[in-house]
Amino acid sequence: MTANPTNKPILPTDHKEMKEFNLTTPIRTAKQLVETVRLLRTKYYFHRIPEEWIQITRIEEDENGMKEEVEGSEDQMFRVDMPENLEGVKLYLDQIEITDDLIKIPITEQTKVKTTIEELRKIFDFEKVPDFIFALPPLPQATWDIIP
Repeated sequence: MTANPTNKPILPTDHKEMKEFNLTTPIRTAKQLVETVRLLRTKYYFHRIPEEWIQITRIEEDENGMKEEVEGSEDQMFRVDMPENLEGVKLYLDQIEITDDLIKIPITEQTKVKTTIEELRKIFDFEKVPDFIFALPPLPQATWDIIP
């Protein structure tokens, strides 16, 4: 297996080494992170941005209803709001380069529902799974009768 299937150089660990881009670090929002990844992928090969470049904070409410800024841990991935349509979800997944092996939408098989939703929850923040995520065939008719 080839580690770098492109002709692009590997992304430097120090952002100051890149003269062609003027990056603002630390990266403070999920949107800025996506835009930075998209920009850097035009010239560099990498799997993820170095953690030292990222400092995304979020607002959380404590038990008294007070809001406070919370900085995420290095290995915590921050979720973004679920886009309002299937095309928006697919576009976002393409931008962060999620493979179809992990998340294939719309969901067309009953056996893939649970695992796909679990993977989507790692990326998107949503309470109820939107209907546009599903393209399931109807369940078969029951072969049993509970009323004699």
